[in-house]
Amino acid sequence: MSFGFIKQFNTQDLAKLTAREKTILSILVRGRLDKEIAQELNISAETVKTHNKNIYKKLNVRNRSEAVFLMSTSEKGLLFFETGQNE
Repeated sequence: MSFGFIKQFNTQDLAKLTAREKTILSILVRGRLDKEIAQELNISAETVKTHNKNIYKKLNVRNRSEAVFLMSTSEKGLLFFETGQNE
């Protein structure tokens, strides 16, 4: 399987994210849709989309799949975004 990109995890990229962006990214990693994230955080789906675009830019990825892959393959990332919520 090929993902078409190689990106090394960089904690400096994480430092660029706002608290809200970190929260949204942690929910993205759990596989939620924009509309589900919006409902969970009581914000509009358009606001979620704006946050997503900012996250992609700051993490230097092209899309949701790359952002999730980057975070899912990084033990540091998963620990950093631990929310304490049980699924």
